[in-house]
Amino acid sequence: MCYRSLPFDEPQPPKRKLPRNPSELEGCENLSDELVQVMMRAIAPQRTERFTDAAEFLQALITFLV
Repeated sequence: MCYRSLPFDEPQPPKRKLPRNPSELEGCENLSDELVQVMMRAIAPQRTERFTDAAEFLQALITFLV
């Protein structure tokens, strides 16, 4: 797990602020850009920017893996 704490500095994610990029965290420097994009979309502060459902999230992960 890259985030050992919340991906935001605040307890409640600000609506327009992006979470910290996981590849900038210690131990996660080697994450691929593709995986980072999937992770960032999964934890986006705006609901409209996230995956619409688990199936869409799963498809993004499968696409990343193959």
